[in-house]
Amino acid sequence: LLPANGISGTKKRQSITTVLKWSSAPVGIPTELDETLEAGIAKASMFFKIGKPFQIAYLLTFVKHWKAIPSAEQDRLLNDPWAFKRFIEDVPVGSAHAQRELLLHLVHPETFEPIMAREHKQKIVAAFSSLLDPSIKDVDQQLAQIRAQLARQYGEGFHFYDDRIKVRWLAKTEPIDQSGRTAVTAAQAGLSGTEQMRLALQAMVANGGVASSQQIYTSVEAEMRGQALSKQGRDTLRSLVSREAVNKGYVEPYDEERPGWHINDTGKNWLEMSSVTVDDDVDDAEESGEPDLSLLPRSLGDSLRPYITLATHLSEEGYTSAEIRDLLVKVVPPIAPGVTPPEPSRLVDELMRLRLLEPLDDGRYRRWPHLADATPELLLKYAALTLLVPAGEDVYTLPAQSAPFTGLPHPPDRWPLGESLLRWYEEGGLIQRNADGTWQSLPDALEPLDDPRPTAQAINTFLANLRQARSSPSDLPALSDAPLRVLPPAVLEERIAEIQRELLIDRETILRIYRSLIAGHHVILSGPPGTGKTHLARILPGILWRDDQETMRLTLPNDPALAPTESPLEDPLHREGYLVEVVTATEDWGVRHVIGGIAPKIQRNERGRTLVYSVAHGCLT
Repeated sequence: LLPANGISGTKKRQSITTVLKWSSAPVGIPTELDETLEAGIAKASMFFKIGKPFQIAYLLTFVKHWKAIPSAEQDRLLNDPWAFKRFIEDVPVGSAHAQRELLLHLVHPETFEPIMAREHKQKIVAAFSSLLDPSIKDVDQQLAQIRAQLARQYGEGFHFYDDRIKVRWLAKTEPIDQSGRTAVTAAQAGLSGTEQMRLALQAMVANGGVASSQQIYTSVEAEMRGQALSKQGRDTLRSLVSREAVNKGYVEPYDEERPGWHINDTGKNWLEMSSVTVDDDVDDAEESGEPDLSLLPRSLGDSLRPYITLATHLSEEGYTSAEIRDLLVKVVPPIAPGVTPPEPSRLVDELMRLRLLEPLDDGRYRRWPHLADATPELLLKYAALTLLVPAGEDVYTLPAQSAPFTGLPHPPDRWPLGESLLRWYEEGGLIQRNADGTWQSLPDALEPLDDPRPTAQAINTFLANLRQARSSPSDLPALSDAPLRVLPPAVLEERIAEIQRELLIDRETILRIYRSLIAGHHVILSGPPGTGKTHLARILPGILWRDDQETMRLTLPNDPALAPTESPLEDPLHREGYLVEVVTATEDWGVRHVIGGIAPKIQRNERGRTLVYSVAHGCLT
């Protein structure tokens, strides 16, 4: 936990002390280490946080290797950073690559960068490849060479995550995996997975210890600044409760005889503690040293126009962030009267999220060339449409892609970010407020402009891409309770071969199983232990019946460093076949466990308690 930034010292001590208490002899955190727990050298990634077993296992393995070499060799490695790197590269790393990168910096901080992500090191090297000696191949030696070159421009001791430098190498937003896509709705509201779980458990407590999925959704949506959970967001939250909360022992497994999720004492204790401690999953902007970015730019006030006015004054070929802030102060009459000038990096970030600034290779910024005419009214529409909002670390969403520009009235909570963004859409001439409090888009909101000026043409390009993205599928086709698909012969053979690459099962056996399932029959696998029966049962439905074709969803590039006129990106979606549920029978099983039967239960209502009978399904039905 020493190198992890973004986790409070209190939370770190709590985790460490929990483990130390397992010792039969008294043991505590050494004073010199306790003091450093408040700091950190790199922002802990999500995998680093949830993968503590991998990080600890690697450290233990490293120590075993270290203690196996003579003390003279240890001294040599502590004085030669590159020899030390060669030594730890021979230690099996497993899934703890981030821990290995951090260990390099902890032992030799003057040589190795405080970066835990290998892919970030590669991105930096790729971005500044022109500064490198082609004969140098080691990525850390390449970083050292880049640092020596950039120090002339940014000064000694600069950080590669400095906003001026980061924008030069992080040229493309990291891809979002399927789980990230499904959680993005809640992430827009700043809700981490653990926060969602906390709200779900609160919903159970508020309802007497039990809550339905709908009550849990409602509880989370109430914290989401007027947003409604998407279908994917609901699926993610249900999975969060059914898997994470059950696995952690916070709630009881779902029981058909007692519909709903039931919180237990462990969950109540965790809920009580989570309300007073800093959460591992919540990034602390002050601790991590990163700017606290709100969803909408706010450093120039609640209106969009001051940003547009400032952009019209950016007529030179390049500005530093400090020069842009100074320009804001010098313009008369004041651009944002009564507003304290913001930090330069924050102001630049907001202008980039409004798609008004282009980052240059030398660390400066300029107004995008396609905004050369700098017409205020056109810029208002352009910025309102193309605005990006944060949805996680280096991940942004485009509200215009999901906003209901249908020409029909919608309540504020149907629009992304609610009233706050609606005011900006109104400034941009996109929507109007109705007398009943609803909002609706104007007839020409997404229509191309008959205007030859550069800004108008940039808007038209963006609108054409936006219409294309909005008309593409937003999700996979709905599932239906249909018979299993008969696979084309070529597809069937290919997938049988895939199963055989993992298990030594002959083709005819797999075909017999496939044909029986297609015919609607049950299949029993029998054989000695260790022949792969359970493994085959787990992987066969997923491999055979995964989607034949991908559903192609189009998304617009959501990177503030890229122009909003860039073409849409293809985002392929597909299902991985069927999920297998495994249950283990015991000697006391009967028909009710397998097939089901009539079961009595007590039903509580306003008249008291009533004995009722209902069908309880078994694991097979």
